[in-house]
Amino acid sequence: MNDDEIHELAGAYALGAVDDIERASFERHLKTCAACQEEVASYDDALVALASTARPVAPPPALKSRIMDALPEQAPAPAPAGARPAHRPERRTFASRTRLLVAAAVVALLAGVGVGIAQPWQQPTSVASLSPAERVRLAPDAKEYQGRVGDGFVLVTASAAERAATITTDRLPPVGSDRTYQAWFLDASGTPRSAGLLRDDGPQLLTGVPGPSLALSVEPSGGSKAPTTKPVVLVALT
Repeated sequence: MNDDEIHELAGAYALGAVDDIERASFERHLKTCAACQEEVASYDDALVALASTARPVAPPPALKSRIMDALPEQAPAPAPAGARPAHRPERRTFASRTRLLVAAAVVALLAGVGVGIAQPWQQPTSVASLSPAERVRLAPDAKEYQGRVGDGFVLVTASAAERAATITTDRLPPVGSDRTYQAWFLDASGTPRSAGLLRDDGPQLLTGVPGPSLALSVEPSGGSKAPTTKPVVLVALT
């Protein structure tokens, strides 16, 4: 994702219309970009002002059907027999994202609900309020590393200060119901050490201190002590 593309995510991010990969990348960018901080804050101010001045009314019964009619239809691809569903559906197009933003704004106004938007460049009052994964993603020294798996992506965020890393995935190819993805930290000699089974798209805190690289392999559903298949992706963490 280049600089122009990540700047264009400000509006979608403010209304929660980004996927996990986009959110993680944008939040890292947001901590150091004053222009995007200002733009996200402007959405916050506008939505709060609209919600506080609008008279609460009951939405018309036909509102939901009109919103759903405006959204593009996306037929899911047929899954192979015995395979688990893919981790995440196809990314929304710009047009469908715009419709979702309009729908979110309409619902907020008609329901008369105030909207508060978290601003990740503002440090929380208590570190204890952060989950371990959030502490890694928001660490001042956090760095992001990406890898591809077919049409899918893997995003690893690592922090030397926290001695930890998180993983976020998007559209990983489906595996059989008796198989799962397992992450491995590799040391300088290439020796693997389990970093945990992938539970969902993430962000998920990986197990142990990060090594120089991370690999994903497809393993039995309960995991393996060592990789039993060739890694589907190798991500350098240096």
